[in-house]
Amino acid sequence: MSGHRTRLGGVEYLFCDGRRAPDRGGRRLSDRELRSLLIQHRSSPRLRAVLEALDRQRSELNRHHRRDRAAHRLEAASDQLRCYELASPPPRVSPMVIAQVEPPARPQPFAPNQMFDEQAHYFELAFIGEDDEAVAGVVCEITLPNGKLVRRTTNSLGIVRIEGITAAGACTVVFPELDEEAWERA
Repeated sequence: MSGHRTRLGGVEYLFCDGRRAPDRGGRRLSDRELRSLLIQHRSSPRLRAVLEALDRQRSELNRHHRRDRAAHRLEAASDQLRCYELASPPPRVSPMVIAQVEPPARPQPFAPNQMFDEQAHYFELAFIGEDDEAVAGVVCEITLPNGKLVRRTTNSLGIVRIEGITAAGACTVVFPELDEEAWERA
């Protein structure tokens, strides 16, 4: 029976049952190393395909050799999963010609991007209570970067959002109906 080769983490492995050894040299993984490898690559589709193929071969072998005593030893050997780390040859590097790269004709002048001045900005605040639940109906006063004062109330999700702010900058938030000593900033 042939084993199943696969590459995991850049290393080539041969998975087989207890009746097979690698054709060319390879180091057999200990049970601890095999368990570690299976845990480390448990989500790998390649490893899953190899293990499913080995399971199909085991069940097929067990179906054909049920009662024979020699088959019982063969069955026990086939239930042992073995893994060999195969020696990988170094990758081959082929020579190639690198095309000459020409520099740009003239350097491009640097111009600062006016993106933030051209686009509208927004302000969003989420008011969360001590129980990590949103608090609705809290009045807050927001002073925008241009000095305009906006008064809003948090919605059912505890959120206040102001869109269409034309100037970039920091906003100041005040909660006039709350005791400032009773809350702290996040």
